Parts: sequence; C-alpha cells; structure tokens
Amino acid sequence: MSLNNWHHVTVRWGTDEEYLGYGDITIDGRTVTTFSIPSSSLAPPNFATPTTSGDPSDSEIVLLGNYYDKQNVYLDEQSRIFNASAASTEGVTQLNSATDDPSNIVLNNPLNAEVHDVRLYNKLVTDTEIANAIKSGPSDLEDLLFYLPVLFTREARIKQNLVTPFQTDQFAHNTPFNFYFSHGIGGNLINVDNFLREFVRGEYPRLFNLTASYIESVPTSEQDKEADYFLYNTGSIRYRNNLVMPNDNGLFRPNYSLLSTYDKTLFKNDLSNEDLGIVTLNDNVSDALINDAVRTQSGSIFESAAGVSPGSYTAGTGSMLTVLQRTRDTSSNHVAFFDISNIFYGDRINPGTFTIVDHNLTGSSTSRNINDQIVGDFKLTMRDNKIGGLYRADALTPHAKWSRCGAIGYSEGIVSTLHPSLVYFGKDGYNFNFEGERSIYTMKINAFSPKGMINSSSNPSYLPVSASNDANDNSQEFVYIDTINFHDENLNIIAKTGLAQPVMKRNDDSFLFRVKIDF
Repeated sequence: MSLNNWHHVTVRWGTDEEYLGYGDITIDGRTVTTFSIPSSSLAPPNFATPTTSGDPSDSEIVLLGNYYDKQNVYLDEQSRIFNASAASTEGVTQLNSATDDPSNIVLNNPLNAEVHDVRLYNKLVTDTEIANAIKSGPSDLEDLLFYLPVLFTREARIKQNLVTPFQTDQFAHNTPFNFYFSHGIGGNLINVDNFLREFVRGEYPRLFNLTASYIESVPTSEQDKEADYFLYNTGSIRYRNNLVMPNDNGLFRPNYSLLSTYDKTLFKNDLSNEDLGIVTLNDNVSDALINDAVRTQSGSIFESAAGVSPGSYTAGTGSMLTVLQRTRDTSSNHVAFFDISNIFYGDRINPGTFTIVDHNLTGSSTSRNINDQIVGDFKLTMRDNKIGGLYRADALTPHAKWSRCGAIGYSEGIVSTLHPSLVYFGKDGYNFNFEGERSIYTMKINAFSPKGMINSSSNPSYLPVSASNDANDNSQEFVYIDTINFHDENLNIIAKTGLAQPVMKRNDDSFLFRVKIDF
C-alpha cells in the first residue's frame, strides 16, 4: 500500500472447508499474497478458556485502531473491558460483572491511518463481491456479522456526558456534537459515539481512553479559562475530537439507504427536503430552551448577559444554555469563517482554483518545522468543487468532490467550514491558494476636431505665428493639441487624456481622436 493513498483491503479465508485452508489478501481487488491454515479456527489454543478471575464469556471483541501487546488475551479479560462501570458511564453493553478495566491489557500501538467501511462476513466473499465493495457500501446487511460504515446516526444510549469541564449529567445525545457544551459554554466536544454505531447488532463501541472525563479541581489561576482550554489540554480529548474527519476517498461511495430505518430528523438539506447524505446543522437545539422570561426584565444587564459565564468554574449551565440565550440561534456554532479581501482576488475567485491548507490542525499532536513550514501530525486540505462547496483533498487518489464539508462565496470572498470537527481549522495558521479575476471596463470615445474650430488657445504665452517655415505654407496660424478633456452637461471635467506628443492643427485641418478609457 502507498502512503496517502486510499486502498481497499480484503482478507479472506474459508477455514479448512474451503480450498483446503488456503486464503489470500487482496489490495484494490488484486491478490498480493496467499496463505494456508488448514484449521477450523484462527484462535490460539487457550483463547477460549478463561484463566483469570471474572465471569466466563463467549463474547467476541472487535478491536479497531490498535492491537494487544500481550500474545494471549483470554475471553474474560476482553469482556472485562465492557464492565459494569463502563456500561453505566459510557453507555456500552455490559459483558462482565467486574467494575474496573483489566490491568493486563496494554494498547500501545495506535493506528496512524484513516479507515472506514469495516466489514466482517460470515462467508468467503467472491471476486465480484470484492469488486463491488471497492466502489460502494452494501445495499443490505445480508451475510454480514459486523459492519461499521462510520456514518452519523441520531440514535444513542444514555450515558455520562459533560455539560461543563467540571460537571456531568446522564443523557443521550442525538447531534454530531455535545450541544450542552456548544450552546451552554461555547466548547467543542464531538459526539464520536453517534458516528461509530455498528449496523448489524446496533452496538456502540467502547472508546477506550477517548472519553471526556470531568475535572475535579482546578488551580485558582486557571478558573477563568475557556472550556476548550481544559479539553485540549487532555490528550484523549484531542484524539477524540480529531477521530472523525471529512472523508476524501473518491474511489468509494457510501450507501446511505441503510440510514432510512433510523431517525431521519437531521437528514435534510437547507430546503428541508429529506437527503440521507446530508446531516443538517440547523436547529440542533429546541427553541423551548430559550428563556424568554429574561427579556421582560428591562433595565437589567441580565437581559443581555443571561446565564452563567461560559468560562465559569463553579457555576453549571442549569436549565439555561448561556450561548443559546445570548445569541438566540439554535443552529450549530461549530463553524469557522475566513474573510478574504477583494484586494487579493479582484471581482471574484475563479471557481475550481481555491485551496486552503491547515498544516498543523489544532490538537494534532507535536508540530515540527519542515522546509520552513510548521507541520503537525495531521494536515487537512480543502478545495472547491466549482459550485460553491469545499471538499477534503489530502489523498493522492481521486477525491470525493461530492462530499461537502465547507462552502465558499466566490464573489464575496467568504469561506466557511461546515463539519463540526473543523471548528478550529486554520486557528494556528493556514495557506490560501487561488486565482482571481478583475474585470476591466473599456469605453471608446470619438472626439472630432472639425475644420475651422479648435483653432485658438487661451494660453497666455500663445503667439500667432506661421505654421511652418515653408514658403508654400499659406496657413499663418495654428495650435498644438496635447490634452483632451471630457465634460459633463455642466462643463465639469470628468475625464481627460493626454497625447504622447502634441498634434499641430491648422485652421483648415480636421482630426478624429479615438480615445479608449479603462476603469
């Protein structure tokens, strides 16, 4: 596989009942290696026998984005990850009666890549099925044991969620981001769980070490900091907020029809028409959460500053969401705007030429200087699709130009991000690259100087002398024309042009001056 290229990888093996235990690994539909395991199972010999304390379990844990350092991890050790405490605080299915995580499972190998559309089949897939899987998502869940398309679903379980960096509450979130955090204290906390629902069993993952834990105590000197100051000081939250990003895999098209059985409230465009490929960011909270009673308290600063301070350490949001109360805007705050002066682009930005790059996305770990460019572990590039949308464009393979994660006004020079994970896109620096156009308007004027006119001068130094020294030149008087003025109906000079060199005009001469004016 090549760096920064999207690939489709299939590992298939039919146990000892298919092809005498032979299997293969295909990349983009091409077989790159084969193997032979003439057995009925891939599990190690002691995998199915619990040896540690705890309830035995026949659960099968699918671990994505990491792998166990320990060679043999027993089933009850795996199931203990889904313990009673995790079920209560994180909303996962309980598989073990233990109340804490196993101490012998070490995950020190985080994946440095992007993945989507993960499938486990209960059969040996054919070459035709692989070819179809390369191009699009499945139309149904037949023959699938596990399917993770990384699509937003509004359904979620009740679990412990932050309402401020210092307080939690039990509720189920149904928006792409924590609206209590966003509309209450202006913070950014992505509801990753809603993007990682498994479709076959309807289960939610345990986001191991990617949860948002509340802070019990803060030094007095930091109690006036903004909410995101505390969040982005935590490595797990930085990982969490950057876990689900816009997808630029143009080789693949998700099958959004699978979402038709879920809550479709947010699947609509700006015309309020249903569109399973769009998650609207309009009206993410109810108008009922706006407390109109405070508007009647005239003469009080409480009217304009209703709610607790978004950076307050001690006060909670209570029933009043401060940012919502002040802005009275129920739509998403998770956007970033860029205003480009028309000094740089003229009349408009040429469609199809715009690119914006954040080389060090906020929260993407350590930055370093490469060729005089500050680069982080995560770079994000967006380009325009010629019709006012922005799509992600980091991969070297074709991009998903139809997947809009931003917008651009070509004539206004206004650029905005729409994906909630990009609220801090460009915060620490960005680069623009585009072509602009400036229309130059040209007016042609024919200025006629007829015979017998334009033959006098008001210049005090004017002397009526012969036009030339030639004996046969009968004209005794002449003028030089070096400037042409254009007047309005009130004889005000509104434009003028100068000639490269003065033109001699005798009384019997007639001229036509063609003047071109650019403005």
